[in-house]
Amino acid sequence: MTSLKETSSDWEYMAQTDPLWAVCTELGPQGGSYDELGRFWQSGQRDIEAAISHVEACGLRIDRDGEALDFGCGLGRVSQPLAEVFARCTGVDISPRMLDLARGFNPSPERLTFTLNERADLPIFADGRFAFAYSTRVLQHIPRRYALAYVGELVRVVARDRGVLVFHAHEVEGGPMFSGLSALQRMRQRSTRLRVRLQKAYAGLNNRDGPPLPPRMHMFPLPQAVLRPVIEAHGGRIVDIAPMGFDPMRIRPVLQPIADRWHCGLQPVEYVVVKGALPHHR
Repeated sequence: MTSLKETSSDWEYMAQTDPLWAVCTELGPQGGSYDELGRFWQSGQRDIEAAISHVEACGLRIDRDGEALDFGCGLGRVSQPLAEVFARCTGVDISPRMLDLARGFNPSPERLTFTLNERADLPIFADGRFAFAYSTRVLQHIPRRYALAYVGELVRVVARDRGVLVFHAHEVEGGPMFSGLSALQRMRQRSTRLRVRLQKAYAGLNNRDGPPLPPRMHMFPLPQAVLRPVIEAHGGRIVDIAPMGFDPMRIRPVLQPIADRWHCGLQPVEYVVVKGALPHHR
């Protein structure tokens, strides 16, 4: 079983070797250049606009004078637009290198700050601190037991009776065929890393540098059946769960319907969660 320390190590490695692709794989193949930065930031803006539209479609009002949290912020792709919508935003991540890069890209340090958290909980944040908490493209890469703990913590730090939590998780979809494809993908990833390790070892015997290890990005489903009890145990209430499509930046049009429904046998969904009563309703 993958540990949180291994997860941290994987993301720190990706932050050093291919941070744009690690944060937003829709930008294109691995090894992309920083010429993609324009589209990178635009994708974050679209994600926040879509999340806020989803919240408002649920009949909830957003406290824009409060503080937002971006959990698993990476380079700040969605932290930056959150800081434009809310009075303040805090981005938190497990990778020191990602945070160094995020601070370098930060256009508004007076409204946007970045914080390191390497624990399986979020003790650095007080109960009910945030008016809005958001997490995208994060929880599916964290082993389930840690992801569930983080979801509970996100509910804890959202303000009661006025805060909103929006996060993305993956349901298991597609049946045996896509479950098999997912297993094949994991086997291929592991065999590739083993091959590269052997090449590096052989190169070391000849006093040469071997090829770099490919990044390791795990995928873990978080079905509603395991999420709902955790959310409710921390005082949260699920307002809506909506299926998500994949960003069409690099998906060929003919494949878009398939990509929208299945990704390695996983269906991405967006949760809207509140804590306490629902005075937000119009």
